[in-house]
Amino acid sequence: MTRESSLLQERLARKIIVLHSSSSDSELESDTDIETHTTYRIILGDGETALEKIERKLKEKGDQISDHIQRYFQKNSRVQDVNKRLKSQIWSSVVTIVLVEGKNLLPCDPETGTSDPYVKFSRVVWRSLNPRWLEQLDLHLYDDGDQQLEITVWDKDRSRDDFIGRCVINLAQLERERTHSIWQELEDGAGSLHLLLTISGYHCLRNHIGSHYVRGKHKGATDGR
Repeated sequence: MTRESSLLQERLARKIIVLHSSSSDSELESDTDIETHTTYRIILGDGETALEKIERKLKEKGDQISDHIQRYFQKNSRVQDVNKRLKSQIWSSVVTIVLVEGKNLLPCDPETGTSDPYVKFSRVVWRSLNPRWLEQLDLHLYDDGDQQLEITVWDKDRSRDDFIGRCVINLAQLERERTHSIWQELEDGAGSLHLLLTISGYHCLRNHIGSHYVRGKHKGATDGR
């Protein structure tokens, strides 16, 4: 916009103010007012009055502020989500489980009167009701996670594995930094398991671990059923 156009706009604006302020009644605008107002709109070149232009600018600023506020809260929400995820990924202890043996397990094969027992992290012991495994599993214990260790015993079968029994141990009741020798009766079945449990205190991020274990079951293990 040239300096001449700018000066002309100012003069027209002052004339509009004077014309409106000198009006002594509520009659409609005079022809001069309408002509001046129309001329002013044409000079602006955008089809809007100065008041309309101010209103539009204020609305644009308001929209920008609203966008900034929305982005701010979205960013804070993402930060909170990251903090929650990091907190949930920190484990405090390692539980070392040694599955020693089983006694008087439920016979699932009527022909032999025996079973082929195994748990999720052990090998199968064929045709035995008193299997001896001596196998170890390290399980990561999380502060905000379940403190119940559940171990289920299955009978290996060609078609569908049979349920022998399960045991649940409350790890929160075990003293840290010592080995506990436990004979645990199986629920919903028959027999018992001999376990050695040791809880050691560590802190680590789940992302730095190669293998994850949940409720005493290796994540990559098959369902066995």
